[in-house]
Amino acid sequence: MKQLITIFTLVLTNLSFGQDWQTISMAQGHGFPPINQFAINPYTNQLWFAHPLIAAVIENDGEVIKFGEDELGTLWQSDELRFGFTPDHLFFSKRLTGLHLFDGYTKQLAYYDEEITTLRTDGDTLFMRRALGPNLQYIYQFFVQEPSFGGSDWITKNGHWYSKGVSYAYVVNETNQFLYNNNDYYLLAPTTTFQFQNYTDTIYLGFTKGISKAHAGECFDTITPFNTTNMPSGNVLEIEFDKNDDLWVAFGDEDDKAIALGKLTGNEWTEIYDANNSPINFNSFHGFEFDTLGNLWVASGNELHTLLTPDSPSWLSTKEWDKEAVSVVVYPNPASDFITVNLSEFKATDVKIINLQGSVIESFDEINNGDQLSVESLPAGIYLLELIQKDQPVQVRFIKQ
Repeated sequence: MKQLITIFTLVLTNLSFGQDWQTISMAQGHGFPPINQFAINPYTNQLWFAHPLIAAVIENDGEVIKFGEDELGTLWQSDELRFGFTPDHLFFSKRLTGLHLFDGYTKQLAYYDEEITTLRTDGDTLFMRRALGPNLQYIYQFFVQEPSFGGSDWITKNGHWYSKGVSYAYVVNETNQFLYNNNDYYLLAPTTTFQFQNYTDTIYLGFTKGISKAHAGECFDTITPFNTTNMPSGNVLEIEFDKNDDLWVAFGDEDDKAIALGKLTGNEWTEIYDANNSPINFNSFHGFEFDTLGNLWVASGNELHTLLTPDSPSWLSTKEWDKEAVSVVVYPNPASDFITVNLSEFKATDVKIINLQGSVIESFDEINNGDQLSVESLPAGIYLLELIQKDQPVQVRFIKQ
């Protein structure tokens, strides 16, 4: 059932550049597991979090609403739950059932499909990336179509279409025109990120060696460690632009693990944030976004971090802690070998696995947040995990496959 929560664990840290980070723990207070998707609705500034088995939104007044199967339907570990936004509508997709309208936080099937993995938007148009077969272009209550050009991912703005497969391409008359053809500004080894500037039709293409800039299908400049200073790495994992259209990048190492965020000012990378001067856990980095006020938000693990500014939302100053609120999340669900137990507290006691007949199958005196419990020997069926947190009993259902 949907849960309304006004609880945060807030951590304020003084760091470099005269700015402060503030951290919101999505685990403490309501047991949100590690985040698979973090996104900001650009039309409302709501902060959205998705995990295959659960979702949550932070409203503009700081209230957290958590969604489970009552609101989203049956959820499976392989669902790849994602959210997408248009000016008038809210959508979510589940890989096993398709695209759903979610206006008013009430689901309505909009398009059935079993392969949707990613949602992109351009105005009122949704672009659905599919695991198998062609991608889809969708406008609510108007049409669904399969563009004829190839590519595992694509992006569009103001009639400019780009696709990404093994290489980047500009799409003309539904035909890919590859950008590497006779182009000295096209770098080698594309990554998985490309992004338009906010206020122009210039697109920035990510590579392991830097960034190529293109307009109307022509690359015209590069951004690399050789023509800028202080660039943490050439491996570009994510590209975003702030409200001033300044470029920000998430950088990776040679193994594609995130290592830092940085802002490009002229030809110099400034405001570089890494594990030494920020609370971001780059070992479990999930992405970063800017809201329309220019605030930077970074998701890592099951925490959300933001740099405090005069335009930061006022609810960030609320440091309330409701000691009565406890919860537990179990994943994967269904499970075959083990379950991971995500607690709203650091530990739980009197832990029991109970079948539907009320018999205790296994018991543990104590477990810690993030512990894994083996369920391999359990017969297939539905079970309850029962435990005590802060002297309160909590139960959660899970399915053994």
